[in-house]
Amino acid sequence: LVVDDELSLGIFMAELLKSYGYRATSVADSAEALELFTQEPERFAMLITDQTMPHLTGTELIEATRRLRPQLPAILCTGYSDKVDAKGAAEMDILFFEKPVDEQKLIMNIAELLKASRDNVGGEA
Repeated sequence: LVVDDELSLGIFMAELLKSYGYRATSVADSAEALELFTQEPERFAMLITDQTMPHLTGTELIEATRRLRPQLPAILCTGYSDKVDAKGAAEMDILFFEKPVDEQKLIMNIAELLKASRDNVGGEA
């Protein structure tokens, strides 16, 4: 689930993920994203979100989704935030990227997070 209030950035990120074989849903509103996640929490393997958005910030969205799925892998992307930095994100078990995002590093980290998530759950992929 990709969430960015800048619609073009969210669509770009979703298309990037799709080009690497991932399924991705892009949403431009954090409240809408939370509603979508709440309806089908098992549908999404990961949350990738911007920090600074109307309604819920990225960290608030991550906290809300993790109340339903505590081990949900999350990536926070931000151009600027006085609320969270790489250290603060790490303390919340969130991977942190500054915009503009290094695409290759992002894709590598997504693969690692998803593998670790599957390994922790066990069973079928």
